Amino acid sequence: MNATEPLPSVDADAASQPFFDAAREGRLVVQRCTACQTLQLGNVICDHCFARQFEWIAASGRATVHSFVVMHLSYHRSFEAPYCGAIAELEEGPRLPVYLADQVRPRIGQKVTLRFAASEAGTAVPVAYQV
Repeated sequence: MNATEPLPSVDADAASQPFFDAAREGRLVVQRCTACQTLQLGNVICDHCFARQFEWIAASGRATVHSFVVMHLSYHRSFEAPYCGAIAELEEGPRLPVYLADQVRPRIGQKVTLRFAASEAGTAVPVAYQV
């Protein structure tokens, strides 16, 4: 990924805006249901108990590659093909889409740590680096 190029825009809604605000600051956060303590990302209703009250808490950034795909066609100029996208399962449980840094050898079960790559426009993309 070329972070000097504009990164794809983010159309955040009220449920996901706190995630993207924290990402721009380089912080990874997840939602915690105040009723049952379930952790999730960007929902308006708890997946477990259907409550609607959440707080945002810091996540460790430690994750495991759950699945991945190698893209051989670039759909945005910031991503030079071939590149690898993945679903990372956070140590805390929720899963999110990430970009795998070049030094990560894609493998399901690979331990990674997440950081954010930011553009001058303020968009932040989660990037997984090999532990």
